[in-house]
Amino acid sequence: HDEHRIFSNACHPGIVATHITRGAEDGFPTMMQPFIRGAIDFRNRCFAYDPEAACLTVLYLATSNEVETNGIRGEYFVPIAELEHPAHKLAFSPAFGSALWEFSENLGARAMEK
Repeated sequence: HDEHRIFSNACHPGIVATHITRGAEDGFPTMMQPFIRGAIDFRNRCFAYDPEAACLTVLYLATSNEVETNGIRGEYFVPIAELEHPAHKLAFSPAFGSALWEFSENLGARAMEK
């Protein structure tokens, strides 16, 4: 890795207040739609990051000298640019990782056949 200066990390932007949920209430009965829309709007106002803040973790991993200087690889980051350690023990299992990789490849191959 070091000779190629490749740094691969994962990140989650958190809940982001965007319009991606616009129309999500349409799949519900008409009577419930105002409640669903209100719940989504409430979540966005109270718990979601604005898009500008949500992108900071991605930007940190893509541009920060700290990533290269400290050799940060194979880590998981959450808002805002905080290192998060996986809570589940399977996240550290090479056997599970291999099985997940194989499953993903097979799933992708099946999707490409359609």
